[in-house]
Amino acid sequence: MDSEISKYELIATMKKDIQTFMDSESMLYLKKDSYSTEEYDRMLTEVKDALKTRLLQK
Repeated sequence: MDSEISKYELIATMKKDIQTFMDSESMLYLKKDSYSTEEYDRMLTEVKDALKTRLLQK
């Protein structure tokens, strides 16, 4: 079985990952009032790093 992923599968995966990231960022933003600015920035950085790691693994 070929382990390469088609460009369409890659685009679909990236689209899903970006949507997940945006949903996460929106959720963090909506809850921002309950977090300090430093805590919000830390969580957002972790979400961005996780997305970057996933995209690099593809």
